[in-house]
Parts: sequence; C-alpha cells; structure tokens
Amino acid sequence: MTVVDAAEFLRLDAGTIYHFVSAKKIPVIKISARCIRFSRAALLQWIESLTQSPETIPGLMNSIDIRRKRAKEFL
Repeated sequence: MTVVDAAEFLRLDAGTIYHFVSAKKIPVIKISARCIRFSRAALLQWIESLTQSPETIPGLMNSIDIRRKRAKEFL
C-alpha cells in the first residue's frame, strides 16, 4: 500500500506517516530511494505491538475508579 493508503488505513495524516518513516518508527518496504510501500500485515503487527491494556497505563485505573466513585455519589 502507498503512503496515502497507509494514512487512510491508520487514520493518520500522510505527513505523520512520512515522519514515522524518517524516524524509523513504522515498518516500511523501500522499493527505491524515493519509493516506499507498506504491508498491511506488518502495519497490523505494528499496531498490536503498540497496544496497551488499561492496567498497564499509569494512572488510568485510578482515574476510572475516581469517576466511578463520583458517579455513585451523584446517584
């Protein structure tokens, strides 16, 4: 898939895709010095590698607990 295709697939701006490529943060297939493509399977694996469960995000569970307590108090 092209940069535009990858951007649509990931729901990101094409400029963000180019930034990720230059920072080597996204899997890319270099066809030539000026031509790059992306594998859908590689992008899906990349997304999975970045995905965190709510328990591993610092402070998230505390904020959820606080919101639940406030909701109970309101009712």
